[in-house]
Amino acid sequence: HPQQQKPRSGLYATDVQLTVEAFERAVVAEPEKLFVFVETAAQHFRGAGRTGAYEDRAETQHQPRANGTMATCFCGPTDFSEDWRNALLHEGLQEHARSRRIRLLPYFNLTRPRWDMHVAEATQQHGSSDGSPRRVVCDCTHFCYDEAFWSGAVFPALEALVAGKPSLDASVQRE
Repeated sequence: HPQQQKPRSGLYATDVQLTVEAFERAVVAEPEKLFVFVETAAQHFRGAGRTGAYEDRAETQHQPRANGTMATCFCGPTDFSEDWRNALLHEGLQEHARSRRIRLLPYFNLTRPRWDMHVAEATQQHGSSDGSPRRVVCDCTHFCYDEAFWSGAVFPALEALVAGKPSLDASVQRE
């Protein structure tokens, strides 16, 4: 899918480089601190290309009903192993990060197999465009906080990272 192809340069690649360089300067100023990059989450929008990407979604499956409700969520498993944003993040860290105080939380790997955790019963803050409550929230991007997921996966991964244990993605570990 065209949206999943990694650009060779551009604002995101530049932003990664500038952020790594800023972290490197901060490590010198405050060597006791740890600086953590967090990968972009895997997306699980159902579509023909099975990339999970929002840009590749089957739009008719995600349209709310006339009353603003959704009967079901259409997130699904993905065959895609890494998106272009994370590829550029990994390259930027490999190329520019020198300090072991700069680390990477492999959030994409944590969220990739969890396509089934996107559905939640809507609460009062999940209003629709016409003001009526929704019955289902469909978060195919892992944007919303899920206590069970963070407690069982994200926090343990972050604790391991802080303790200096290898990340789930050793490709960006430095000597």
